[in-house]
Amino acid sequence: MFLLRSTFWLAVAYFALVPQFDISRSVADVSSQALSAGQQLVSERLDATQCSTLDCMGAKLVITASLNSLSKDLNPAEGVVHGTATPVDFPVPVPLPRLSRPG
Repeated sequence: MFLLRSTFWLAVAYFALVPQFDISRSVADVSSQALSAGQQLVSERLDATQCSTLDCMGAKLVITASLNSLSKDLNPAEGVVHGTATPVDFPVPVPLPRLSRPG
């Protein structure tokens, strides 16, 4: 067990210290691959389902619409990781001033 833990932490330290290894890019790539694989699996299972009721057809439509909206932007967090995200459109709320109490 000691050897396994040592190997793990040495590998983590190596990847953290190597300048050519971009952790954020690797994590973004892996997450986008996982998201697309999951999306493909769900769409395949959804296409294989035969519906005979209106509730089932409605559920299929909702799931299909959500999958289509995900396909436009596969990884919304990627912009935050790489610093290309657009700033928030609304201003930050300012707290109200403190009430002055009579002495």
